[in-house]
Amino acid sequence: MAKKCVIQLFGNREPSQITAGDADEYARRLLEKVPPATAQKECWIAAQFLRRAPRKELIDPNPFDGVIAAAGT
Repeated sequence: MAKKCVIQLFGNREPSQITAGDADEYARRLLEKVPPATAQKECWIAAQFLRRAPRKELIDPNPFDGVIAAAGT
């Protein structure tokens, strides 16, 4: 599910084109569709997709670091 949601929101964009604001928007959209606990888990999985990108110098920093999907955010 996380992979599908990430692809729907970001499409074919390069990892370096995904911003922290994009990650926040992803979390907000998830909260409109699923419970907060599920949204948080999906954000964690999305962050995992990009976890290696900074080490490979594709992005700096991971735009999903620190994203919290909770009701009211």
